[in-house]
This record gives sequence, structure tokens and C-alpha cells, in this order.
Amino acid sequence: MQDVILNIGELGIVAGDIEVGDSSRQHREHLLRNAKGSYKERPDTGVGLSQYYMDDDDPEEMLREVKRQFEKDGMKVTALSYNSSTQELDIIAYYTNGSG
Repeated sequence: MQDVILNIGELGIVAGDIEVGDSSRQHREHLLRNAKGSYKERPDTGVGLSQYYMDDDDPEEMLREVKRQFEKDGMKVTALSYNSSTQELDIIAYYTNGSG
């Protein structure tokens, strides 16, 4: 997916122009980091991953929410796992229709 690229929350600038490129990874990161209510236009969007890491609850709830949010954003999730000892979240997902 092509979109404006952000570098640490600021517009990417290349040769004096706003950088445009594949933003799929950027969209996934935003969905994972931002909690519900972070987006005024879509208040039910976001996983809020840090909240799940702070809670010692069952990781299955987190995995369900990640999958639900990614699919709602137009992605196909083909693999999703969480290693509680290393706190690593592994996701294989891609946009199916250029949305996001």
C-alpha cells in the first residue's frame, strides 16, 4: 500500500519532497500501538498492545484483538503467535485489497 511515510512520527522528507512508499508496516505498527479512542474518526480502532503487556492476563485475548483489528483494516492474517517468556508477538499479515 502506498501512503505518506512517517519517520518517528514526523513526515518523511526525501530531496525536499514528502516521502511516499509502501506503508503497510507503518499501518500495522499504528494499529498495534494505539489504543481504542486514539483515532477520533474511528474510536473503536486500535489494539493498545502496551496495555496487554502490562496485564498478566491470558494472551489469547490479545491475539484475538490483533487479528480482529488487522482484518477490520483489510488485512489477511496468515499466522499469529505470542511467546510469553520473550514477550515476542509474531504476525504474518498482508493487505488483500490495497486498503488500510
